[in-house]
Amino acid sequence: SVNGNDVGGMDKDTAKSVMDNFYKNYKLTLSTIDLNDITIDGKDIDSKVNVHDNFDSLYKQQEPYLWFVNMFEIHDFNLDADATWDEDKLNTILSSMEFLDEKNMTAPEDAYIGVNDGKFEIINEVLGTTIDREKFDNKLEESLKSVQSKLNLYDEGCYVLPKVYADDEELVKEIKGYNDEIKERIRQKEEEERKAKEAEAEAKRKAEEQKKQEIASLKKKIADLENQKA
Repeated sequence: SVNGNDVGGMDKDTAKSVMDNFYKNYKLTLSTIDLNDITIDGKDIDSKVNVHDNFDSLYKQQEPYLWFVNMFEIHDFNLDADATWDEDKLNTILSSMEFLDEKNMTAPEDAYIGVNDGKFEIINEVLGTTIDREKFDNKLEESLKSVQSKLNLYDEGCYVLPKVYADDEELVKEIKGYNDEIKERIRQKEEEERKAKEAEAEAKRKAEEQKKQEIASLKKKIADLENQKA
């Protein structure tokens, strides 16, 4: 790609035509964390592009990667170019973008340990949609100045993100400890219930044995009385 434009598989003339058209109709696409693409049209901000590199020299740069054919392959190149624009017009456009309105932003949330169906588990982090405005403004200016076609806001660190993720080593270790403790408590409870059932069964057996003995003793007494009468 050249300045973010896909020219893979194109010959020099075709790729040059694509880039000439790109500069003539310059647009910067912003990709948000929720996979929305928002375009800033260079015409709307009075963007003026100045290209300093010769396209032929750029084409030669890629020859070590692809010396055996006259086409661009999957490598990233940049033509040296810069741009100017009307800052007031840019700010007007930015002020209308919903994803930059704090009222529409969702705060990030750290992953944490919660309880679900009686078990501890890690509740995943929430990335949120909160823009770090200083980083965004800096990256936007860099992209416009260097005449890039795309700015991925997540990849370029323009969001305020969670500090703790679900794969956090300490969190994983902590939940393992919790679950091991729960397993031990369950084991102890099951052992207590088993012993209680055994004790109950033993007490029942002894009561039945005592009852039999009492009946046998009573029968013996009755038999002795009958013998005495005889």
